[in-house]
Amino acid sequence: MPIWAIEPVNSVADVEAILAVEEASFTNPWTREMYLAELQHPDVSFIYAARDRERQVVGFCAFWRV
Repeated sequence: MPIWAIEPVNSVADVEAILAVEEASFTNPWTREMYLAELQHPDVSFIYAARDRERQVVGFCAFWRV
């Protein structure tokens, strides 16, 4: 089993874990509503989660394709 897995985020269920990383990393973190809005635009907005062996979200990357 690999140490890390990088997977696309397609569900609201992962937003809580992403918010925990966001809040620990930034002084002006994005809100839950901001991430939920991003999930509504899968044609341009992409979010990937890094998961450990226990499937916990330990990092993420969010970006737009323009």
